[in-house]
Amino acid sequence: MLNNIEKLPKGIRGLVYYKICQAEKDLNIKIYSDKDLKNINFSSNKTSKNLLKIIGILLDNAIEASYESKDKMLSINLFKDNKIMVINITNSIKNSIDTSKIFKKGFSTKGKERGYGLSTVKDILNEEKNIEMRIESNKNFSITLNVKI
Repeated sequence: MLNNIEKLPKGIRGLVYYKICQAEKDLNIKIYSDKDLKNINFSSNKTSKNLLKIIGILLDNAIEASYESKDKMLSINLFKDNKIMVINITNSIKNSIDTSKIFKKGFSTKGKERGYGLSTVKDILNEEKNIEMRIESNKNFSITLNVKI
């Protein structure tokens, strides 16, 4: 897994490493990268900063949700497709998720005083034209980011 982390762009590499070091040992984490992405330059510094904020929030949510699930699985996949870097974060879930509600400020399946992370992601994406997001929820929960580079 650490070899694959080394292939990631610098800021993303540090963030992913930090987040998985905080994760409990019984979590099954897999990181995939189709090639060395170390030297990717994003379309702007603002896009780079926004991407790190989004990934941080998504990883926090994915780690917490996967802890609560039976399978305890988290996978992070990165690859380059022409002038787009694709980042996919998939995690196991305990129960199905109503994706129509998860971006509403204050909505949480995890209790009171929660539910601000994904609404923050939505706010960032509303202003950031270089990042697009797609969500899938079935047996697992999956978020894919397409980032212009």
